[in-house]
Amino acid sequence: MPELSSEDTESLENRVAAGDEWALDQLLSANRDKLRKLVQLRLPALLRHRVDESDVVQDTLLQAAKSISSFRFDSEQPFYVWLRRIALNEVADAHRKHLGAAKRDATREQTAGELSSFSLAQEIVSQSGSTPSRKAMRREMQALVLHCLDQMCDEDREVLFLRHFEQLSISEAAAVLGISKSGTAKRCLKALDRLRSRVAGCGVAKTDLA
Repeated sequence: MPELSSEDTESLENRVAAGDEWALDQLLSANRDKLRKLVQLRLPALLRHRVDESDVVQDTLLQAAKSISSFRFDSEQPFYVWLRRIALNEVADAHRKHLGAAKRDATREQTAGELSSFSLAQEIVSQSGSTPSRKAMRREMQALVLHCLDQMCDEDREVLFLRHFEQLSISEAAAVLGISKSGTAKRCLKALDRLRSRVAGCGVAKTDLA
């Protein structure tokens, strides 16, 4: 289902608040792809052969439908942030079921290869040139970007994950981080600048960076 505009989302939310089950189905379906990206990112690599990502997404949607009465549509919290929390609980439940309660950092359990298709590496690496050698160089640089990302502080890494990997809006990311929208935007820009500097520090020419 195509991503909804803010106006369409607001319209559906108003109808869901009034008890419209069709609108609820549409609203949940509109967030399915976004949830899939979240689960792909946060599901530990060790669970990949035991847990189907689509099952986690489906369980999230079912749980959301059951507990929709607990969400306050008149609150400041974006609907997706509430839905995201349910998905993270489902990921945590899968982790406890299959791997026990060992402490982990889900954002660090992906490898560079697994994340290379996401937008952050593509954003920071120049897309100029289409020859095989340039394409190979970009793939290597994208892996380097993701390696550098893993070396950053938790605060920088998390805001970049939220905005560029999960592709949350500024409002959604701000709600997750518990800070203002302007503060979130500034934090993201500064983190992206620090990431570019870190990549450049690895010997990458600035002309190869976006």
